[in-house]
Amino acid sequence: MQIGRAVSSRVNEGLLGTAVRIAKEAGVTPWLGLAYVPKGWVRLFQGGAPAVYKLGPKEARYEAHGIPDLARIPYYRNAARGMILASGELFCERIYVRDITTVTSETVIRFRLMWA
Repeated sequence: MQIGRAVSSRVNEGLLGTAVRIAKEAGVTPWLGLAYVPKGWVRLFQGGAPAVYKLGPKEARYEAHGIPDLARIPYYRNAARGMILASGELFCERIYVRDITTVTSETVIRFRLMWA
């Protein structure tokens, strides 16, 4: 998970940097970041697709579909969780990310996100 956080921090600083820090101070929520997940996906992956579902005002489910070689590897899921945590922290004070992949197929990973 720490490796994923480190990777995400480097990517986020390079792509977003100061703009995100200013947005956070202005009260922007993780929903803004989650809206850009599809654009970021195409830059980082070949194939597959992300999906984000709103479960509540401060709660979402993130899914990554069509990644059979990665979905079944716990190491990858933990790194992905770390990346989501680091990215979410750009938009809120505290974020929790729980892996709920056990209820999916071998080609999909799912995470439940909650933040304050």
